[in-house]
Parts: sequence; C-alpha cells; structure tokens
Amino acid sequence: MSTQRSLLSSVVSWTFLGGLLLGLVLGTAGLITYVRFQMAQSGEETAQKADLDVPEVPAQERMVSYGTVPDDWTLHRASGTDSTTFGELEGVPVVINKWATWCVPCKAEMPTLQALYDSTDQEVRLAVVTEQSRDHVRRYLENADYSMPVYVVDAVPVALRGRGIPRTYVVQPDGQVVYRHVGAADWNTSPVHRLLNRLRLDAS
Repeated sequence: MSTQRSLLSSVVSWTFLGGLLLGLVLGTAGLITYVRFQMAQSGEETAQKADLDVPEVPAQERMVSYGTVPDDWTLHRASGTDSTTFGELEGVPVVINKWATWCVPCKAEMPTLQALYDSTDQEVRLAVVTEQSRDHVRRYLENADYSMPVYVVDAVPVALRGRGIPRTYVVQPDGQVVYRHVGAADWNTSPVHRLLNRLRLDAS
C-alpha cells in the first residue's frame, strides 16, 4: 500500500512540475511577444508624432549636379509584377526617396511623400525605392494606406549612393540630380513645390 502511495505521489509531483514548467514556457513566450508588439507600436507612434523639418532648398544659382541617373535603371513595382526604367519617368522633375521598412525616420516622412504625390499629379514623378525584397516590402505595404509608387531595386546608381536613410533626391527632367537631402523631412512644403515648379518651367 505504501509503495502505491509513493508511486501516486511521484506521478502527481511530476505532473505538477511538468505543468508548472509548461506554464513558465508559455508565459515567457507570451511576454516576449507582448514586448515585441509594444516596441513595434512605440516605433510606429514615434514615426507618427515626429516633428519633421522643412528641407532647405538652395537658390538656383547655388545648385550643383551630383551626377546623372541612367535611363536604363530598372525599378520593380513593389505592389505588383510591373517594372519600369528611369527613362520612362523622365521629362518632368522626379523625386527619388530611398527608404527601408525598419527605418523609423523613413516611416515618419512617408505621409508627407504621399501628400506630395497627391498634390503634384503628373507634373512631377515620385519614386520611393528600397533594396529590400519585394515580398517583404509588399507585406509591409498591405498594412499601409499609400497609393504612391513604391519600387524595389537591385541597386541604386552612383549618383544616388550615400550613407544613411532616408535619402531624398530631386532629378531634373534631363536626368541630372540637382538636390539631395539626408534625414526625415516634410516634403509637401512650399520650398519643395517652388523647386519642382522651377525645374518644370525651365524644361518647358
């Protein structure tokens, strides 16, 4: 009888310990998931609440060329299977923004790029580009309310290379890069619109 009680006690003890261990594992996994979710939410809130600067745009006589974007530079639409070349975007000023889904400052300025896109119609082209995988960017865009063109590229031309993101460039209708800015900014502002209108009128 004592042997049976001892065996039963051992079974109960191991069952209790097993349940306790399982609870600790599940609780830890849940805590990790919660912390990661809170960090993601915090990043999104930081992006939404960011106080963006108005980019400084130089006077026309102080503008320089940073190089030319080649016509055969290929851009793959992130939201589909279509591809285009930069040559097909030329003829009007083009704003090129280099970003990444993990970059909080990039996310902060995205709504201003969308606003710029909405306010310029076809008088200005916008190309928001990243070197991340198309599938990864597509999944990110599924939860974002953007209609502006977002492209995935294999690499950026020499004229668009540099350290740090976000990086934004303004390209003349002939393909010359005449303005660049590193860091988040509000792109739907009067100085930017004046620059783009000036380039558009100069080319007409």
